[in-house]
Amino acid sequence: MILQKRDQNILASLSRYGILSSRQIGELFFKNIRHTTMMKRLRILEEENFILRAKGLPDSQSAWYLGAKGAKAIGVDEPGRYTNQNIVLHEVTLSDVRLVLESIGLGEDFTTETELRRQYEWRRDDPENATRVIPDGVFVAKASNRDHVVALEIELQPKNHARLHKIFTEYAKMSAFARVFYVVANKEIANLVLREWNKVRHFDRGPHIFLCLLDELKSEKDKANVWDSHFCKGQLAAIFDCKKPLLSSGASVDEKPTHPLSKSDDQELSRQAS
Repeated sequence: MILQKRDQNILASLSRYGILSSRQIGELFFKNIRHTTMMKRLRILEEENFILRAKGLPDSQSAWYLGAKGAKAIGVDEPGRYTNQNIVLHEVTLSDVRLVLESIGLGEDFTTETELRRQYEWRRDDPENATRVIPDGVFVAKASNRDHVVALEIELQPKNHARLHKIFTEYAKMSAFARVFYVVANKEIANLVLREWNKVRHFDRGPHIFLCLLDELKSEKDKANVWDSHFCKGQLAAIFDCKKPLLSSGASVDEKPTHPLSKSDDQELSRQAS
């Protein structure tokens, strides 16, 4: 089988992101082309073992990842196999978030959780290594004209309080991260995450937390609302070096609340439960 240029680009993207849904592949490589045409090509690549199919998306949509032959064709190591259906939705969502961030100039030097785990195993006996909590990804972003290392977390289902407390206690010790950026499925999870974050003692050298809703990030991109640990919001474009002032020209999002929530449907998120 002779690989077309588009085939090679699909393989390269699967290597980059790990896993992509049919929808994501369609948006990236088959714009204005019939869905049936795309699926026919993907099935050919699957039959030749260039790509593999994963199940687990709620809409019965297929997801795809690199096969051994596909990895060899583009000269990369074969990535992990996505045979656990429970993680497929999470990983496809992570790809969605990465694609959005990259479309607005964020996500530079992205390191995946898989790569981080390899580094962690290699350094597991290092007393300086406090990373028993491993983010879904790490990237570098500009803020206040400086590079900041950002830990990315995707939360589609609420974790229990004890688990969150453990995660946030470890984050509080980490000077390597300037920010922890949570993307969550709904306001209930957002409220839980920020409330539990504030129960942990944080240190000056530890990271700041910022949080946004998944659907809003996907639809609004750099204009998506982002909340800080004070339950105050600004736009994503202000959290990572905006070109125009956000709400208040003198406020630093790292140090101060940017803007209190209005009494609207955002009120639920701003309410701190005891």
